[in-house]
Amino acid sequence: MSLLLATQITAVATAVLGVGAIITAIFAFLAFRKQSVEVTTLQDQISDQRKVNEQQTTVLKLQTNELGDPVRGLRRRGGGREPVPWLRGLR
Repeated sequence: MSLLLATQITAVATAVLGVGAIITAIFAFLAFRKQSVEVTTLQDQISDQRKVNEQQTTVLKLQTNELGDPVRGLRRRGGGREPVPWLRGLR
């Protein structure tokens, strides 16, 4: 094999590797953009979920205040021994 042929084969191989590197960089860039959009979407969903959780917390606090402590109320009616009156029949 002549030196000229070896040099040409090396040049072609280097060019092929360069093209492959460029294609890989393009795909990496596109994947990064897609992932960036997905992360932004997830951040928006988390923000929305936090708002919903805050509203639910407010509603649950109001419900707790309205209902009071049902176990304490059952104890008052049952003489303070058993929190649930129907448990008497299970003993």
